[in-house]
Amino acid sequence: MPLKKGLLISIGTGIGDNPQSILHAIHLSISERNPNFVAFVVSEQSKKNAQSVAEELELSHNQYEFFEILDPNDLDECVQKTEEGLKWLLSQGLGTHEIIADFTSGTKPMSSAMVLIAFQKDIASLSYVQGKREKGIVKKGTEKVVSFRPIISKIYSKIDEAYNSLLIYQFDIAKSIIKNCQSFKDLMSEDLKAEIDYLENIINGYHSWDLFKHHEAKDFFDKARIFLKNIKRKDLTNLYPGKEIVRHLGYLGNLIGKKEKNPAVVADLLANASRRIKEGKYDDATARLYRIFELIGQTILFLEYRLDSSDLDLDEIRNKLKDKFRNWKDVLQRDTDGKIKIGARKVYELLDDLGHPIGKKVELFKRLLAQRNNSILAHGLVPIRKEKAKEFFEKIFELCKETFDAFELLYQKSTFP
Repeated sequence: MPLKKGLLISIGTGIGDNPQSILHAIHLSISERNPNFVAFVVSEQSKKNAQSVAEELELSHNQYEFFEILDPNDLDECVQKTEEGLKWLLSQGLGTHEIIADFTSGTKPMSSAMVLIAFQKDIASLSYVQGKREKGIVKKGTEKVVSFRPIISKIYSKIDEAYNSLLIYQFDIAKSIIKNCQSFKDLMSEDLKAEIDYLENIINGYHSWDLFKHHEAKDFFDKARIFLKNIKRKDLTNLYPGKEIVRHLGYLGNLIGKKEKNPAVVADLLANASRRIKEGKYDDATARLYRIFELIGQTILFLEYRLDSSDLDLDEIRNKLKDKFRNWKDVLQRDTDGKIKIGARKVYELLDDLGHPIGKKVELFKRLLAQRNNSILAHGLVPIRKEKAKEFFEKIFELCKETFDAFELLYQKSTFP
């Protein structure tokens, strides 16, 4: 199915109000593009020229519309009417990537308005008719339609905009910008297409990673790597996390898929909390830090004692606790699903009774844990302040380093480059 096209064109009166000086150029501009719809931006004096061309080209009445400017030397009014013409074309089901703006004729304010709107509204192509001139008039038979693409220069700035949005974790904004750029791929060079495709996969990769969708993130980064060799900008190539990190994402995805407690999962969640602090989302960060504190205990319980806090084996606990089991008989009750579960504080108490030194740490975190409970995202109405979120983060980070071997390396693997 052929693509639809729209033409937004300003119409003048001609040199010395001689319409013959421009009619052929206008006729050429329209006939060469063969648009489905034409928006004529006219003055009271030039409207008859547009009507003449429309009739000569046998355009049907539903194919074109006039947008008349009362004062063709008023730039503000020219901009307003040109924008109305563009809106009419868009209402016909066209996208801006399917529209050409022609500023061959008209007053200087009319032509300027056409160029301004083309750049502001991401119109695909700007054009004019040029040729050999005699007494200021393009000589018939020498005319040539010249086009250039203002959107391409804008796409480079849009790439920068998407890049900067990604750096501050504004994933939806970055994705929206790149999606808009994709509409103009038919106008791009192969190198620019590769840059857009690469950046789209990179943004999707980091967004999926930030949502703990590690396998999905790995797939996006694998796709991004296909385009990597064609990317010349160092700041963009630096966004690719590297093969080792991409493999690590697959490993994290496997751990989470199997619901397996592991220090790598703790590190990934901690890096996520750090990003929330950088965004100024201190309550979100604190909620994650509380979960990390809980997960640290659960991970030790699982790795060192083969006990799952969400499905405890009563016989295993009895064997491991021996005489201390009597303190737990009333606590370890089966839930409605038949499983025995315990919360964060009880995990640490159990670790203490099992003889693990981290069991005492819960006392050191009481104030910070209470802060989370009073948070507006937990049980209270008190928003978390930046200093408190950072203090909580630092203490959790230290606890992780004390508890798990090579934790800083795991943390680095979960930190966005």
